[in-house]
Amino acid sequence: MLKIRTLGTAGAFGVAAANLPGPTAFAAPPPQVVAAPPASATVKVPGNGAVGVPKIVVTPTLLTAGFAHTCWLERLGFIGARVQCWGSNLHGQLGNGVQIDSSTPVTATGLSGPPVAVAAGDEHTCALILGGAVQCWGMNNSGQLGNGKTVDSSTPVTVSGLIGPASAIATGSAHTCALLSSGAVQCWGNNSFGQLGSGTTSNSSSPVTVANLAGAKAVAASVGANCALLANATVTCWGGSPSNGTTANSSTPARVAGLAS
Repeated sequence: MLKIRTLGTAGAFGVAAANLPGPTAFAAPPPQVVAAPPASATVKVPGNGAVGVPKIVVTPTLLTAGFAHTCWLERLGFIGARVQCWGSNLHGQLGNGVQIDSSTPVTATGLSGPPVAVAAGDEHTCALILGGAVQCWGMNNSGQLGNGKTVDSSTPVTVSGLIGPASAIATGSAHTCALLSSGAVQCWGNNSFGQLGSGTTSNSSSPVTVANLAGAKAVAASVGANCALLANATVTCWGGSPSNGTTANSSTPARVAGLAS
């Protein structure tokens, strides 16, 4: 005689087995718990989660401000990132292809890859792209966009002439610097105070390597000066009043005096 027995969970799907010994138990898989980001770190996106629109958690991760514009870097769930800016757009520093001010965030268009950092100068903006490229947009009267030209751009242009992949960026009033993965630093743009670190005070629309500098671990820029933290825990600065014990400008790096080592 043929006996038919329904097997636990499988029976719910109409699966049967013939002449199987004893009842068979099926353990349910453990519940999966997905931790949500803190509410304070999320931003609602218009239309996000509407019918046919996948819901994406948008997390601001970095904020920077220029003279009259502001930008932030947003991570979009697991699919990438974007830069959004708002405020004055006289020179295209919002990066959205027009030169019209915006009181709400607009997305910088034309980035060559996912941005991992963003920095704002007075009227220009730069983004570090995954992989080490740098792109800039906005005012370019001193060559601060680094593309070999002095024409403003309302969309990102790629900095040409970097001697290696960048790992960090810093913007001054009208100049920009990149820390390279090798520990070198390159700068471009306005050089009135020697802030490009090349030994001259001539502007440059493409990157120049800061002289006598190696092993940099971090770089910071101000209106007309820059400083680098070195691997040996010393700080060196160049440009306007580099804090080397004098008040004279320096077009090459000078070690900051008086820091405990």
